[in-house]
Order: sequence, then structure tokens, then C-alpha cells
Amino acid sequence: CYDISHLSGTNQVGSMVVFENGLAKKSDYRKFKIRKAKESDDYASLEEILKRRLDYLGEIHDGYIIKTALKKDLKLIKESKCPEQKQFYIAVKGGKICGFIREKVVGENHLLMSLWVSEKERGKKLGQRLIRHALKKSKAKRVYIECREELSGYYEEIGFQKIKKAPKGLEEYSRKGAWFAYDKKKMKDASFDSKPDLILIDGGKGQLKVGEKTLKKFKLKIPVISIAKRKEKIFYGSKELVLDRTSEALKLVQRVRDEAHRFAIEFQKKLRATF
Repeated sequence: CYDISHLSGTNQVGSMVVFENGLAKKSDYRKFKIRKAKESDDYASLEEILKRRLDYLGEIHDGYIIKTALKKDLKLIKESKCPEQKQFYIAVKGGKICGFIREKVVGENHLLMSLWVSEKERGKKLGQRLIRHALKKSKAKRVYIECREELSGYYEEIGFQKIKKAPKGLEEYSRKGAWFAYDKKKMKDASFDSKPDLILIDGGKGQLKVGEKTLKKFKLKIPVISIAKRKEKIFYGSKELVLDRTSEALKLVQRVRDEAHRFAIEFQKKLRATF
């Protein structure tokens, strides 16, 4: 369940709460600072936090399709030393490859290399999305990458941790840069990696449309509903549901909605207290 909270249009924040088997799963709760939407724009703020959440589930990212490269795709990758049996993940936009990354298996080691993003698409964090996609698809428990020292922050933001030297077996791939390791078990975000059975939004028809539109962008088929405080109406598609006040289903939806609201207000108050 998602909610947006602000104080007279300022200090806008978002919240996500998770319930499983009718009970709150607080370890999966997430708070969001609104980065792009204008203050007091609830719809844009809701779309922003939904995008940040759903980005972990879909293969569609701001118009890019990120997928495993097929043989026909590899012909478009201009790399002289790329045998077709090697694993590539590509970003496609408008029918053209605008980025790719390669996962090379050397013995028991898995190495990410050959990261490339077209000049036109740079500055949009497409490289990080390709890396995250490769990490998600990789069967390895630990994945390595080497980069220039000045790019350390870029990879640490994803979750890579710096190691002292090249792993045994990967010495020949060392180019005097810094080596990093990503431990999938430690870094896995159970909250964002899991696909919800239902998305609930605090609001009415407008909020529901934002949810439906955002899911459509990511080509995700997840049921989404909203609940308006006035008359406690539940909106689903073009339907409006008014459940009996004694209904256990309504009580559960209300409980989840109220928890998202409480969590958002709590976060907003905490931020205001720091000023």
C-alpha cells in the first residue's frame, strides 16, 4: 500500500507498507523522499515512488527494454572480441541497442564487463540499470567487477563493495583498476524483489489511474485498487465497491491504508524535525 504525505504542499514524502497473511511485515516497509515531482502534486509524487518501486520488477525502464541478447542482437554489438556464446544483456529503445553489459564466467567466478551506453543516453543511469538487471539474472552468489578508482561511488551506490585485489582466477582481467564484489545474498532486497499480489493506493479514481498507468508502462500485470476515505469507496478498474462496514475484507483494507498513512506522516514529521 502507498500513501503520499505533505504539510501544506511542502516536505512531500511517500510511504510503502507491506502486509502478508493479514499481518504487517515491517521489515519490508519503505520510505521515499520525493525527488522530482513538484511540491503539492500528489499524482506526480505517487507516480514517482511507484516507478522507483516497479523498476525492480519489470524489464521496461523509462522506454528502454532490458533483456538477454539473442544471436541477432549480438550482430549489432560492435565489439571485436565477443564470441556469440557469451552472455550479454542489452537495453533497446526505438528498435536500437543503446546499451549493453556482458557477464563472463571464468571457472567459478562471474565477472561483469564491457559496460557500454550510447552517448545520447548517458546521464540517465542506464548503466546502473543494466548492471542491476545482470545481477538479478546472474546465477552466481557473488559477482565481480573492475573499474577506475574515480568511478567507485557509481558501483558502491548499487551495492558493490571494494576488495583488496583481483579474485583468484581473474588476475588476467585486471587493468590496474579497483576491484569490487557484489554478494547477492547480503544485498538482496526482499521487499523490492518480491512481486505483490495486490497494490493498494490511498486515494480515489485519480490515484487509481496513476497506478494503472505506471503498471502499464512497466508491462506488469498486478491488480491495483484505491480506497477513498469519503464513504470508504474502493475503486477497481471502472468499478466502485462499497463494502459492508462489518466486512472483514473492508477492515483489512482500512487497516493497511491507515498504516501507510501513519508511516508516511511519521517520516514527514521526522524530516521536519531535522530542520
